[in-house]
Amino acid sequence: MKIFYLLLTVIIVTLSSCAPTRIVKPLKKGEKTASFHFGGPIIRYSNFNIPVPFTSLTYAYGFTNELTLFNSLHTTTLLYKTVHTEFGTLINIYDPKCYGYRPWITISHVANILFDTRKYNVKYWPQLDINAYWHYKQKDNYFYLGLSNWFEFASHKAHEERQTDHYFLSPYAGHTFSGKKMEYTLEFKYLTPYISNQLSVVEKNSFGKKGVNGIYINITRKF
Repeated sequence: MKIFYLLLTVIIVTLSSCAPTRIVKPLKKGEKTASFHFGGPIIRYSNFNIPVPFTSLTYAYGFTNELTLFNSLHTTTLLYKTVHTEFGTLINIYDPKCYGYRPWITISHVANILFDTRKYNVKYWPQLDINAYWHYKQKDNYFYLGLSNWFEFASHKAHEERQTDHYFLSPYAGHTFSGKKMEYTLEFKYLTPYISNQLSVVEKNSFGKKGVNGIYINITRKF
């Protein structure tokens, strides 16, 4: 068990941007949702490839039909006396007005805030996600593609190590099954496909020597 928690610690430190996409499709005005997510980067553990069991909770509110507000709390990091929360907005920028090959396009801005309750340190990362999603067969179900863009402004990492990467790009794809009250989403994310994965003590699953594969499940209740 201690080894497994060590793996979690390493992943949290080295892959802060490993959460799934929070909101892809804007909510209707006045609509509310509560979501639970499970999953993370895939690592090699006891001869098995498994996603790190990160968990988080998200609340979203449709401020208008074009603008959705949301807030997330990473529940796993609380085990390490660290509060990781997100405040974000999702804006609809293109509506094709019909079902077809043209996608709906949305942009999400997120403020990621990390607070270490032991040393009272605060960390902030801005994030900008671009999403394209398609409905099919005139149903509420949809699949989506997107790019997550994280920005690191700090000049040094932990232990005064120099920060060499200030931009983290991660493409993703997913599918949402949508009902009247519930939604279920499965997402694949290719975390930082241009950064080497050979320098970590944790063996990660990837297509090669760069990047890390991630799998996520999201369960949402509509109100």
